[in-house]
Amino acid sequence: MYCSCFGFTAPPHLRWQCNGREVPHWYSMRLEHIHTLPEPWGIRDDIQRALRWLSLRLDDMLDVSPPWGMPPEVTFHDWQEAPTAAEQHWLLCREYQTPAGTLRHIVQRTDEKMEPGWEAQPDKVMLIEDFNIPRDVKHAVACPEDLPKLRYLLQDPSASQLAAYRERMVQVRRFADEHGIMVQGWSEFGMDLIVSLCGVEYAVMAAMTEPEVFQELLEIVTAFDKRRPEMMLDVGGVDVVVRRGWYSSTDFWSPALFQQFLLPGLKQAVEVAHQAGVRFVYTMTTGALSMASQLLAAGIDLLYYVDPMQE
Repeated sequence: MYCSCFGFTAPPHLRWQCNGREVPHWYSMRLEHIHTLPEPWGIRDDIQRALRWLSLRLDDMLDVSPPWGMPPEVTFHDWQEAPTAAEQHWLLCREYQTPAGTLRHIVQRTDEKMEPGWEAQPDKVMLIEDFNIPRDVKHAVACPEDLPKLRYLLQDPSASQLAAYRERMVQVRRFADEHGIMVQGWSEFGMDLIVSLCGVEYAVMAAMTEPEVFQELLEIVTAFDKRRPEMMLDVGGVDVVVRRGWYSSTDFWSPALFQQFLLPGLKQAVEVAHQAGVRFVYTMTTGALSMASQLLAAGIDLLYYVDPMQE
């Protein structure tokens, strides 16, 4: 029995202290690259959370999400623009300078009040961030000319990033072995990354009306998705590989588009995991029945977060 955490408010008797601060809400390290948490959270907190679940005779898993980086020749700068008569919100702006040209990404800063424990909107534009999707004014990828620039933003981690990840995995694996729990690696984005980069409308319309452009974007994302789990599996320590698929369901894609664009790469990703001796998990909350035959054909081992109310 495993309970996934996203801002869960723990009762006082299950809380702990970290750096002199009480930790009231529980998260997971799977969130570190796609969300901005309102409170500090690190591997020590992941371990403390797992110990609390185990004390209740429930199970838990430790999550890891390997880093990625940009080459040193890529630079960026951030700024904010005040509201105007045409735009009621502050705008968060980031401009990347790449060898292929300038890429600009602009997001509304909406400043809504969030419930305790819920994620927060960052004060600068992150390339991948769930807050961006409905608030983007200029998506990171808004036209075919942005694709060569995007390649420079989805590169391998730096030596220091990789060293820090290796050090973390030593701690994670040691704890997992001592307590008999699993480690799952959130290393693949799939369609979630495409929607995050392009927005829903541009991504879906490009797949239907500009299939060559969409295929080029998909190849960039697929190559990125291939390198991250390979690096993670090379370091070792994970029991399962997980691909995010919240934005790959029938809310966005027809089964025909899923089969055309997503299924071939998904099959290859599953094969890589199986060759390394680990299981492959896919995440899809809605439309799973419509995609069931394709998910089975891909050879996935487990489907996460199916929601019977949403189905």
